[in-house]
Amino acid sequence: MGKKGVQQENLTTDQLDAIQRYEPKKSVNYTLLHSDNLVSQFTRLSPQELEIKKKLALNPIQSLDSSALIVDLNTYYPIKNQIDFPKRPKWSKEMSKIELETNEQIYFDDWLKSITKTYQNQDLSFFEHNLQVWRQLWRTLEISDILLIVCDIRDPLFHFPPTLYNHIIKQLQKSIVVVFNKIDLVDKDTLLKWKLYFQECFPEIKIIQFSSIPNSQMKGYRSIKRYVESIGVLELLEACADLHVNKPNVNLDWNKIIEEFKIELDERKKIADKTLLKIQAGRAGLSDHKVRHGRRRKQIESMESDSEKDSEPETTEDEKIQKVQDQLESLDIADDAHKYITIGLIGHPNGNIDQSLKLVGKSSLINSIKGKKFVSVSKTPGHTKHFQTIHLTDQLRLCDCPGLVFPSLIPRHLQVISGVYNIAQVQEPYSAIRFVAERCDIPTTLKLTHPDQDEHDFHWSPWTICEAIAFQKGFLSAKSGRPDVHRAANNLLRMIVEGQIVLSLKPPNIYDELSDSSIEMMVESHDSIDDNVGFNQISKKAEKKRRKEKNKLKKLATLS
Repeated sequence: MGKKGVQQENLTTDQLDAIQRYEPKKSVNYTLLHSDNLVSQFTRLSPQELEIKKKLALNPIQSLDSSALIVDLNTYYPIKNQIDFPKRPKWSKEMSKIELETNEQIYFDDWLKSITKTYQNQDLSFFEHNLQVWRQLWRTLEISDILLIVCDIRDPLFHFPPTLYNHIIKQLQKSIVVVFNKIDLVDKDTLLKWKLYFQECFPEIKIIQFSSIPNSQMKGYRSIKRYVESIGVLELLEACADLHVNKPNVNLDWNKIIEEFKIELDERKKIADKTLLKIQAGRAGLSDHKVRHGRRRKQIESMESDSEKDSEPETTEDEKIQKVQDQLESLDIADDAHKYITIGLIGHPNGNIDQSLKLVGKSSLINSIKGKKFVSVSKTPGHTKHFQTIHLTDQLRLCDCPGLVFPSLIPRHLQVISGVYNIAQVQEPYSAIRFVAERCDIPTTLKLTHPDQDEHDFHWSPWTICEAIAFQKGFLSAKSGRPDVHRAANNLLRMIVEGQIVLSLKPPNIYDELSDSSIEMMVESHDSIDDNVGFNQISKKAEKKRRKEKNKLKKLATLS
């Protein structure tokens, strides 16, 4: 009898059963995201649920005041209903591979059953149903000394499960750095208040803010300087250094790493500036005749498309060898964890990147640290499919965990507008659109014309908003010529996720007066932020509106 047969002989009945259900089941009740073997699985709505949601989309939208933008920890994660995520079962190196994997499968199946038994399906958020994806998180948590948790500043609480915080801090006793990304989509006051709120709720964390795209509308500028003028990378390295993580055989000189990064950053800027000058000179030399015939324009566009390539050094033979070594080490990466300080990146599968938008995900954070496009970026959530390590020095490495969705009772439409669910797979987009439309004036922002504007008593609903977008953009069905409402709805959701329509949720302290220490923190926090980042400054009109809403809330509190 072969070795595999001997191993199976020693397994229990439950373990043998688990072998049969080891591969993810293909079922109509799941939506499958990712290609390859690492496939994310999410439950799908029934036809009856879809029909109900579609009818509700015709109901009028009720505009809400700014208090509807306020969320707190209890909004998303009530203490009595916090759903824990699966932890890796106890294991030892003496266990065979098949025994280890079947134990994990049995544990994971029991965990899934307990959740579905405790909570009704319609109350549960979309969350990861594939054990293979959770295994990537387990490996990242095991080998990492510092964990970076990436949070979209438009709704950072949504991206920060308290169960993960408690597990890392209390059980693993490791350090957390929270990365507020997409900071150029919110005003400074909101950014500061979220920082204060997080420090109050999660006192063991460090917080840094990050943006990879400067505020310039010049075509070609973004591709050249996206990873050159990233804001927050230096602060990230300094935050990691302040944690004073020590290992017996690792002598990491953080000061040297930070100084070398500053020098490298200066070099990147020089290369990028030279490339920009070439593009600007080329544009200045365009003549009307050449523009009309498109000859010179093609040369400029070719230069812009190659600008990122020009700004990066060629891959050396040593770098190619290092990349192969990285791939080999990832096969059994925990065995050499003692040789490195490992920084693990964790976050939702939020990879909605567009060259023309000021957005950033985990992959862009890595690219900004490396200074070149080391990891590919994509509009599709969960684009990074596999656990991977990137060596920064001979004793410092990054470990990028594939994005995954934690279980919770957060409404599914919030997950859609937060970008953790592939919009192309969204069955029912209208609940998400209603949530945004109640808090943002979408018809005015997009200059929409109501399909029934000739009627005196017309009203806006999620359906009519999408219908108006379909007419505006020419989304019409080929056969009947009717507006393609579902296509328009998906188009609108992409605008929301990508930041063309900004829904910025606020912490409960948004209207609190700032203390002297908070003001000092704000000054220190923003001294390092270059003016080119393009924060949305709080205008006098916006400030007046904010004070008006604050007084209104105070009156309501007094009456109650």
